[in-house]
Amino acid sequence: MAVNLEDLTPEQIEKGKACRTPEELLALAKEEGVELTDDQLDQISGGDAWGSIYAHLLDCAYCGNDVMEFYEWDGDRRFYRCPRCGGRTWD
Repeated sequence: MAVNLEDLTPEQIEKGKACRTPEELLALAKEEGVELTDDQLDQISGGDAWGSIYAHLLDCAYCGNDVMEFYEWDGDRRFYRCPRCGGRTWD
């Protein structure tokens, strides 16, 4: 059964936050025994769509909200916005 991102343990989320590429996240999922759907795999391997998955692993530096929203990719960096306070960051 594929994972729901909300079902990840705090330890898995912390490990996921340390991943800087889709390849690292895929390796972590395999190591943790986390099964991903074909759609999730496509998103992770699909360039800027990686941002929408990775955003679930970010915390807002301003208010501490544990989910950021992916909103832009400029070909080099991914930009995220906090739905709670509007704080912004990038990777």
